[in-house]
This record gives sequence, C-alpha cells and structure tokens, in this order.
Amino acid sequence: METKQNSIGFYCELNVEKRMDYIYKNYSNYGNIIESYRQGLIFMIHNQKIYNRRQGIGELLIRIQSGTMNKSLTEDQAIENVIIKECVDEKKITDALLADVDNPEKIKLGIFELDLMKREYDLFSCQIKLLDSDDCEILYSYLKRKKDIYDIAKDLIIEPESVHKRLYRLKKKLINLVKPFVQVEPYKDFLTDERM
Repeated sequence: METKQNSIGFYCELNVEKRMDYIYKNYSNYGNIIESYRQGLIFMIHNQKIYNRRQGIGELLIRIQSGTMNKSLTEDQAIENVIIKECVDEKKITDALLADVDNPEKIKLGIFELDLMKREYDLFSCQIKLLDSDDCEILYSYLKRKKDIYDIAKDLIIEPESVHKRLYRLKKKLINLVKPFVQVEPYKDFLTDERM
C-alpha cells in the first residue's frame, strides 16, 4: 500500500512552510529519503516500460525466444535502465523516457519533485549556516540527531523547556530565511517551462 509520503506529488502539494517543516523533521535522514524516492522512480519507470512492451508484443513471443535473443533483450534493458537513471538524475524529460509508461505526466512530476526536494534541502542546509555560530551548532546537532533536547539542555545548563523554545524560534527563523527563495506552487512553473 502506498503512503502519502511515498507517493509522487506529495511534496509538491505541500505549501512552502510544510515543505520546510518536512525537511526539518526528516533532516537527519533526508539523504536516504531522496535516494529512496530516486530509486523508486527509476524502478517504476523501468517496470512500466517492460510490462507495457510485453503486453504490446504478447507474452508468448517472449517465452519462445532463444537464449541469444533473451541475452540481447537483457542487454537492451540494462542500457535502457542506465538511460532512465541519467534522465532522472539530470532532469531530462525525453520522448524515449516517456515512451511505454502508463502516465507520462506522473513521471514528469516525479522527476521535477525529486529535483525540487534536492534543491530545497540544499538551500535549507545552506541557510542553517547563516545563523549565529551557537544557534547553528545547537540546531545542527539537534537536526542531525547527534543530541536531543536533554543533551543540549545539559550542555547549556538550562531547562529542557528553554531548549525546546529556542529550537522552535530557530526553526521559524530558518524557515523565514528559506522562504524568499522557494516557489509557492513550484510544479505550475515547471509545467509552463518550455525547456522541459
């Protein structure tokens, strides 16, 4: 069963504050989230292409091919998989990429969304460095799960509630630093971009 957070389009549907909150809450694992999304998108495209081609030529033809032809088919699929990875990684939407997929618009959205997730994470990470050094160190250690609220409170010799309030203020400050640079409805701009 597909969850909302694993479905294509979930990130683009979020408003700016919710996208930044998503990055904030998942910061320590965000690289893995991006890679998981990337691999899932590549896997989905590849499998749709294979399935739809088999449906087009019929399963019987594939079953009666000789070993040599199967090897050639496997080589072709491996080459195609490399091309799919390149298109996804470089945000290249081509006719060849979209051929034999169930929903080309969903694939376009997935590629755009993956790129958006990467770019906004990079921006978010850079903006952390704009905070003063103490705040940057506190927030970074918290986001990377190196320290929890109690560890930070112990280090600063303050109450955990004070740390909680400080982290909340830092989060708001960080989101306000990021907000001017991000698009409100990013996919709408993508759809009208002639280069895609």
